[in-house]
Amino acid sequence: LAPWIEKYTYLDGKRFSFSGHEFQRDILADEAKTSIVVKCAQVGLSEALYRYAVAACATQDDFTCIYTFPTSTDAEKNNKTRIDPMIESSAELKRLVNPNLNNSEIKQFGRNSFLFFKGTMSGTQALSTPANAIINDEYDASDITTASVYVSRLQHKPHKIRKIFSTPTTDGYGISKEAETARRMRHFAK
Repeated sequence: LAPWIEKYTYLDGKRFSFSGHEFQRDILADEAKTSIVVKCAQVGLSEALYRYAVAACATQDDFTCIYTFPTSTDAEKNNKTRIDPMIESSAELKRLVNPNLNNSEIKQFGRNSFLFFKGTMSGTQALSTPANAIINDEYDASDITTASVYVSRLQHKPHKIRKIFSTPTTDGYGISKEAETARRMRHFAK
C-alpha cells in the first residue's frame, strides 16, 4: 500500500513521502497476520498507520478496518484533525468516500468498505463489527482487555490482520508483553 499512499495522499500540501521515515514501509508491508511494533515516541507511526487503514479500505472491496484509540474522545479528535484533512486534501479519497457515511466514528469507501474509529475504555465499543483488520494505536494507554476483545471481530473475515503499536510503559505489560511473548521474526529499525 505504500506506493498508493504516496500517490494519493498528501501532508502539509505535498504528496506524502516516507523520506526520513523509510522504516515505516517495512511496517506497512509486513505480511504477518499480526504485527507488534514497540516504538519510541514521535516517529510518525500513527500517521503512517492512519494512511494504511485508509488505503486498505480505499483499495479493497468488502474490507472493514477497526482503528482503536485509548478512548472514544481520542478516536474522534484524531479523526477530525488527521483523517478528515487527509481525505479532504486528496481528490481520489474524496471521490471514494461516501459523503452520507463520513463521520467521526465511521467512513465508507466505495460500495462496501468501512473504516471504524473506536475507543477501548468501554467494553461495548467492540461489539457487532466484523473486521478484516484491527489496528490498536497507543496500546499501552488503552484498556488491554477491551483491546483484546477486538480480536474476536476478525473471526468471520478472510484477512485477519492485526497491527498493534505503542510506546512501551512498563516491562511485562501492554506492547512489551506482546513483544516478549511473540514467537515470530523480529526486525529492528533505527
